[in-house]
Amino acid sequence: MPSSEKGALIKYSIIHYVGAELHCATLVSIAPSSGCMFNAFHVCLTGGSLDSSTLSESTFLSYRKEWDDLFLNSNYLTRIRQAGINGRLRSSRFRSVCWKLYLEVLPEDKSQWINKTKELRSQYEKIKERHITNPRKAAGQQDLVVNNPLSQDEGSLWNKFFQDNELRGMIKQDVMRTFPEMRYFQEEDVRTKLTDILFCYARENEQLLYKQGMHELLAPIVFVLHCDHQAFQHASETAHPSEELMSLLNPMFQEHDAYAMFSQLMETAEPWFSSFQREGKEEMLTSMPFARPQDLGPSVAIVTKVNRIQDQLVKKHDVELHMHVNRLEIAPQIYGIRWVRLLFGREFPLQDLLVVWDALFADSITLDLVDYVFVAMLLYIRDACKDLPHCPSISCQSVSQSRLYFITI
Repeated sequence: MPSSEKGALIKYSIIHYVGAELHCATLVSIAPSSGCMFNAFHVCLTGGSLDSSTLSESTFLSYRKEWDDLFLNSNYLTRIRQAGINGRLRSSRFRSVCWKLYLEVLPEDKSQWINKTKELRSQYEKIKERHITNPRKAAGQQDLVVNNPLSQDEGSLWNKFFQDNELRGMIKQDVMRTFPEMRYFQEEDVRTKLTDILFCYARENEQLLYKQGMHELLAPIVFVLHCDHQAFQHASETAHPSEELMSLLNPMFQEHDAYAMFSQLMETAEPWFSSFQREGKEEMLTSMPFARPQDLGPSVAIVTKVNRIQDQLVKKHDVELHMHVNRLEIAPQIYGIRWVRLLFGREFPLQDLLVVWDALFADSITLDLVDYVFVAMLLYIRDACKDLPHCPSISCQSVSQSRLYFITI
């Protein structure tokens, strides 16, 4: 997206956020306990007055029409990108398919969708089989001198099992705290899926492993898949869906699809979680006289990114706010690391967050739009920021009135 359009989107983001609270309150009042919107919208549209057979037929026709409207056009990818950026996927029953396309989990060529989906699911099966081990099952095939519960040998399955349990325990602690207000995320089956996906990702990426906050990137993906699967099952009750629909939206493979989508998202987000030093001019912060404390910190990607947003983009769009924040010596790491790492996951109710993610993913797989939403949020609370006392600290009470908190994870 050209920079001029991104600038215009800042204004759009502010307007959308102002109306988000009222809109979300309306959704909460009609949504079922799972939080998925499809059935609630369906009841509202039909008014509950049609007989069951007519209702079911109408449901499938409307379901199929939505699919055709989204994906049958020759320039469908451009159209669904625009739909995501303009907030038109809020009630979509195919949001997960759109996200797969945005994140390049699925290729643009629709004839390859089924084979690519099978390939990715098969890959996850092999990953899971490789990393989730049970040393008891292999007891008869291993040297007991090496493979026993007391062994510290690197090749011991028991040693690996205990190390894995430690990692899984750390992941599960975070998973248990995921969206505590939503019943769906309290289900043991859902928690197990989240834990297994994050564990497998950590074992496939040993240099990075698991970092706190990754669970908050995975959870919305799992939830979106769950909602689309529910809509698919409901629409399939009275009509036979196409092979394409059955393949892409098979609820049996929710975990597999979530892993593929999360892995693709982490291709971009990985540097924001990494603590490793990176070389190169772009990542090096030069020590200068009178440099601010945040400029002298470690040259990790996330610090470089939030510094650049505050020092360049905020300054470009609101010089007065930029000067005020610098005068108070408010380092962007204090509030910005959480915003970027979690893709604003704690700043919006889930249903509104999904609309924000629609736009972030639709714009570019590199998530360039994150920088501009970051600026939009600062502009939205600029008056609260400017009212802060002239001291090197932020009044959380003042900022919390805008429901945005300047704290890091």
